[in-house]
This record gives sequence, C-alpha cells and structure tokens, in this order.
Amino acid sequence: MVLGDRTAARRVEAALREAGLAAHLVVVDEHRSTEEGRRRYFQDNPRRGWRRLLPVSMQTPPRPYDDYVAVVLAERYLRRRATG
Repeated sequence: MVLGDRTAARRVEAALREAGLAAHLVVVDEHRSTEEGRRRYFQDNPRRGWRRLLPVSMQTPPRPYDDYVAVVLAERYLRRRATG
C-alpha cells in the first residue's frame, strides 16, 4: 500500500496500523503530485475552446483527478524501489 507523506498522512498511517492493515505500507514523497496529476489529466483530456489559451496551472479539471495523482505516487514508489 502506497501512502503520500503530506495531508493527514500521519493520521491515516496510524489508523491503518491500528486496524492491522499497515504490514506492507510504504510512505512516498507527495511533493507537487497534485500539480503533476492535473497536468496528466489535461494531457489525456485536451482542453477545448477558450480554455486552450489559459495555462494548465490556472485551471481545475471538471471532475476529480485523484486517480492521476495515485498513478504519480505509484510511479514514485516503483522508481524508488528500482533504484534501491
């Protein structure tokens, strides 16, 4: 299980440990993962019309994009694991 190290991470980790679900818990660096997830969302879902003129950093996707952020965190874990 991969957990980002920022918002409420300590509380979530403690709750998982208390519930006996943290045997394979790995905490990874979450720095700027939301921005990277948003950028990836817009790569997969190109902006149309006037929205193409605004920088991605000034826009919010029209739906939750936590799935993209989860992929970013998983890739960080795998990259860290590969480099030892």
